Amino acid sequence: MKVRKTLNKRDTIVDHLSQVADMRIAVFAVIEKKNTLAQAQLRLTTASNPALFIEAPAGSYPAEGLINVHYAFDGEAHIFNCPIAASAQNHNQHSRIPLQLPGKIVCYDRRKYLRIEPEAGHPIGVRMRTAGHKPLKLELTDISGGGLSIIVPNDLPHFAVGAKFNGELISPDFNRLKIRLAVRSTYKFLNVMRVGFQFAELAEGDRNKIMEYTVRRELDLRRHQASAAEHALARVLLVEAPDNYKTYNYLTNKYEIDKADSVKAIERMLRKEPETVLVNLDLPDAGQILKVLRSDAYMQYRPLVLFSSQDRCLLNTATEMVCLKSPVTPKILVNTLDNLIKKNRLAQKAIHTRWQMFSGFGQRVLLLDVNDNIDPAAETVLKNCDFRVMQMNGTAPTIANLVTKNPTVIVIDDQTGDVAPIALCRLMQMNKRLKAIPKILSFNNKKQALKARSEGLVDALLKKPFTPDMLLERIHTVL
Repeated sequence: MKVRKTLNKRDTIVDHLSQVADMRIAVFAVIEKKNTLAQAQLRLTTASNPALFIEAPAGSYPAEGLINVHYAFDGEAHIFNCPIAASAQNHNQHSRIPLQLPGKIVCYDRRKYLRIEPEAGHPIGVRMRTAGHKPLKLELTDISGGGLSIIVPNDLPHFAVGAKFNGELISPDFNRLKIRLAVRSTYKFLNVMRVGFQFAELAEGDRNKIMEYTVRRELDLRRHQASAAEHALARVLLVEAPDNYKTYNYLTNKYEIDKADSVKAIERMLRKEPETVLVNLDLPDAGQILKVLRSDAYMQYRPLVLFSSQDRCLLNTATEMVCLKSPVTPKILVNTLDNLIKKNRLAQKAIHTRWQMFSGFGQRVLLLDVNDNIDPAAETVLKNCDFRVMQMNGTAPTIANLVTKNPTVIVIDDQTGDVAPIALCRLMQMNKRLKAIPKILSFNNKKQALKARSEGLVDALLKKPFTPDMLLERIHTVL
């Protein structure tokens, strides 16, 4: 894998680990190359002195030594090493192992193809021929349109990077496929080794069968996740003074409540993606709190409940709001939250259905938005649809750096700095690589936009202002 970046500043590392912990991402860890933790998660207490833990199944773990941690996050593979800080603590039928904060976290590029694990009830077999040995029957751990990976014992023939093998894939989904594999990476864990292969030779029809399988499995997983989320407790963020937290204890029986009383705490809690936020406008810094909620891309399209003892419940934002006069009775507050959450879940389910139908699966979207005219929520929605979003803000684009970005589709704002959008599109048409890339022009000037479309300089138009969903559907139209 190619190193993409390294996180080495303490604040950056704490912020990154906080996001990983909040999202409950599974991690793989090895202690002193002996003890393997396959079902583990990171936990981080974000006090004045952050403390890092790794939560694993209950058991006996060493009180010292070096731990190696691997996990996938935001389309990248992440690895860090750090010492164990103290003995493990028992917590809710799990063991929490205190760790020292790592000095750096290395981020690697992952495969450009969608990677998926086979169904437990329908494993995919790999039959491989190696020189001087009988054919090996193996079971793969994940597969994509670009390659696959397997776990093998260390006593099997050595898989050197660059070595090539003939074999076949065996599965009820696509019967038997003839393949030729090239070793691209190896990693040893205790007495086993993970080997990553790239398809050196594979018929295009067979590649399509594999990609259809991976897409189908991904959609099945998303449907399962959506069904589980539909029946889960709603997450609600309560923005209130600590002295008043007890007043809302009745909410904890019906919702998963997060609490915050400062701007910094709110910014941290928003990473948990609450379904709605309760805000007391009588707080001293209520104005700053509303400013944070207004500017947050996620909260732009989530319901908000404001309550105050004064008649000043006004907020200029796209968020659906309910304003209540305090004190609010439990019955009114619960009914209000239930109605908002139900309506929000129906809306999210509709959007999720569109994502299932139109998923980007790693395709690269370049936003030419020099003056920051495109809604920041658009980037969030595109990333949630598995697009890789690249932006060029604050600088006039040139043909050279457009080619370097190598996008799949380009979204051009009609205010592109010193270069007129039509002139820029004409320059792109003169470049062989950029000419073939679909282009969408977001516009205020209708006359200029129609001229660009009539000359065939762009493939689609999008009138401003537009919602993230409108941008999403337009991208899928041109793709």
